[in-house]
Amino acid sequence: MNNQDFINHFCKACECLKIHNYKDKIFIVYPILEDKHYNSTDDIMRLCFLNKVRKLSFESVINLFTWKEGYYPLWIKMSLENEYIKLETSLRLRKINKNCNNPIYPFKLNI
Repeated sequence: MNNQDFINHFCKACECLKIHNYKDKIFIVYPILEDKHYNSTDDIMRLCFLNKVRKLSFESVINLFTWKEGYYPLWIKMSLENEYIKLETSLRLRKINKNCNNPIYPFKLNI
């Protein structure tokens, strides 16, 4: 999986939630700490980029999650919350298999 695949999955996940104007929406990104082992890449994400809840534009969300080509959060739970799109994300970044059959991975929809 590369950055373009990630962007395509993100757009498809938005469409699955019936959000057609997602590029104009505000996303609230909630970092979720897990009782797991964090590696150095995870620590950069956890300590530098997502050390607090952030309100971001569509483009800023893309930049946040694609800063290291090929490495993406293990999961991102996506839901609608009033006029915002809520993203709860794992802070553990892993290389995603290109052959993953899920068309919206790593996104999980809370409908």
